[in-house]
Amino acid sequence: MKSHTTKARVEILIGEAALALFDEKASVSWTGILRKLEAQLSAEHDESRVEVFKMAIEDIRTEINRRGSDRDSDNEVQSATASEDSDRTSRH
Repeated sequence: MKSHTTKARVEILIGEAALALFDEKASVSWTGILRKLEAQLSAEHDESRVEVFKMAIEDIRTEINRRGSDRDSDNEVQSATASEDSDRTSRH
């Protein structure tokens, strides 16, 4: 179970990703937020933030699956992120 503080940090990262898409005049969608979080994760070096990014990404994936949104691009997102997942989980 996530602590209240961790959940708040996850929600902040998700909100920041959505705002970044908005600022870029890009489509703000679950898939877009997922991709933005994954890009931010790949540039992150602070291990505590890496863990929060992973939680945020998992929350978005859960929401995509729950809503069935972006169904056409869901396979594309899973394929694009599958190789990145193995890289992220091997951080030390």
